[in-house]
Amino acid sequence: MKLFFTQKAIQQLQNLDRFHNICLTTSDETGHTSHRAYRSLVLQTNAPTFENFDEVLETHIGQIHVTTQALSILGNDNRIDFDEFRQVFVLLTDDQIVDDNLYCIDH
Repeated sequence: MKLFFTQKAIQQLQNLDRFHNICLTTSDETGHTSHRAYRSLVLQTNAPTFENFDEVLETHIGQIHVTTQALSILGNDNRIDFDEFRQVFVLLTDDQIVDDNLYCIDH
């Protein structure tokens, strides 16, 4: 399983001062509800601890801690991009848009 952050996503996280201790979880695990009927991936940044995370993915930007539920959303080849027009993070899995509006929460 690969996870890649595009330069646009990295730059946006840095601009928001959210480029430290990045984790992936889901909206139902964080209590964030969505108008959508399905679970959404959540970029959790500046996490103070990793005790609630099950696995670690090695990426080109370092280790990303991930919950089992978040892993179930990911595919083999995953890319997190930033849509500048809509100002949202987007998840592409195997070159298909899986989530076009990722939550991004800061701790």
